[in-house]
Amino acid sequence: MSLDQHKALVQRAFDAFNAQDLGLAVDACTENVRGQLQQHLDTMPWVDYRVEITEMIAEGSRVVAVISTEGVHAASYHGIPPTGRHFTNQGVVIFRVEGGRLSEMESYIDSLGVVTQLGGSVLPRLPGS
Repeated sequence: MSLDQHKALVQRAFDAFNAQDLGLAVDACTENVRGQLQQHLDTMPWVDYRVEITEMIAEGSRVVAVISTEGVHAASYHGIPPTGRHFTNQGVVIFRVEGGRLSEMESYIDSLGVVTQLGGSVLPRLPGS
């Protein structure tokens, strides 16, 4: 497969994720990657959630997708009760292609940025404050 074909697999996976129908990505992802994506769909505390690929870099069997996300906070997240606030976020997802399908996925997301946008803090409260 060409590097452009590798990138097309990643685009199909994110299109299926955004549609919340991973059946659309059966031919693009191994069961392992579909399982990871489904777990995100099943547990994410957001509504109106969208992922946009802002850049993709492919080399060998790896594809790196730089992503921008947005959504509305609708369930508990890191101890923060639902706020109904809109948030945006950035991250990087690294895929490995094997046998013409996405076989591994690692994601690195700015969780601290989301916590801050939702009004949370990671700083400990000082006595008397």
